[in-house]
Amino acid sequence: CWYLIRYQSLQALYIALAITCVVGWIATLKVLKYTKPDPSLVVIDEVAGQLTTFTLPWYFGYVDTRWVSSLKSLFKDTNTELLVFLLAGFVLFRFFDIVKVWPASYFDKKVHNAFGVMADDIVAGLYAAGSLTLLCYFFK
Repeated sequence: CWYLIRYQSLQALYIALAITCVVGWIATLKVLKYTKPDPSLVVIDEVAGQLTTFTLPWYFGYVDTRWVSSLKSLFKDTNTELLVFLLAGFVLFRFFDIVKVWPASYFDKKVHNAFGVMADDIVAGLYAAGSLTLLCYFFK
C-alpha cells in the first residue's frame, strides 16, 4: 500500500485490488481442493482486504499529494502523517477482520469456497475503509 500511495495513483490501487482479487480467488480455488475451508496458508485475501482499506480515503482525497511528492524512501525524509495513516488503516483492517461484523461473519461461517475466503476480508476492508475515511475527515 505504501508503494502504491508513494509512487502510483488511485487507478493503480484499483487495478492492484482487482488483480489481487482475481488471482486470490483462483489460487484459493486450487488450495481449497487440498485443505480446510479457510486455510491460514492463503494470505492473498488479507492483501485484498488491506488494499480495500485505502480505496475510500484516497477516493475522497485524504491521501495527501505532499506524501507522494515529499517522501524519498520509507526511512529517509519520513512523513509521519503517512505512517500514521498506513498504521491506522492496518489496525482498523485487522480489527474488522478479527471481529467479523456482518456480512463478513456470514461469508466466513457460511460460504465455504474461494469466494467466501476472499469476501470476508474484502468486507472487513470496506468497514476499515469507511472508518479510516471518517477518521481522516474528523482529524485532518
